[in-house]
Amino acid sequence: SATPFLDASAAPFDAIRRAAPAIREELDGLLAREAEFEDIGKPLGWRTMPIYYRGERQASFPAEECPQTMGALGKLRLAGETVAFQRQSPGTGLPRHVDPCSWVVACHVGMVCPTGEEGGETPYISVAGEKYHWREGEVMVFDPSFKHETFNPTSQDRIILNIDLFHPELTDLECRVIQETIRLKKELFGSTEAQEWRGP
Repeated sequence: SATPFLDASAAPFDAIRRAAPAIREELDGLLAREAEFEDIGKPLGWRTMPIYYRGERQASFPAEECPQTMGALGKLRLAGETVAFQRQSPGTGLPRHVDPCSWVVACHVGMVCPTGEEGGETPYISVAGEKYHWREGEVMVFDPSFKHETFNPTSQDRIILNIDLFHPELTDLECRVIQETIRLKKELFGSTEAQEWRGP
């Protein structure tokens, strides 16, 4: 079934919520030694620290320094897309867009979520016209096949952990069939830059 936001209170999302404090502690360790976020060039103000990209674990990510993060991810049905810490600069956002399939859902875990100045608005994502404001330690799951956009109206960076997962209503067999179909498509036709890049 298709709905803009999914219930993030039950399995499998409850496990990542319980792990959120430990993940934040490991992220703080990376930030303290100025671990680099990559500027992917599109859109402006969007930087990422990829853990998995196109299903492949990234050698640039210091997994050995983040055992709790990697352990939590290992319990999830990763969709073979993107898993990354994503940083959005002040006054920037992603323009409204859609992703082409509903079998992938995006799970966001709030890591560094600044408060609004003088009671102003905090960083948010709007999905199908409904706003969600990220909060530290909170898990949110949405269907990116609905139109969505983001904005950070504060004066500080916002950081989330973005995890692309298989839709929880899919069976394990259906997930394997999708993975094999994608593998064969890439083998036969390759992939384009537009297909490879995913943001929330």
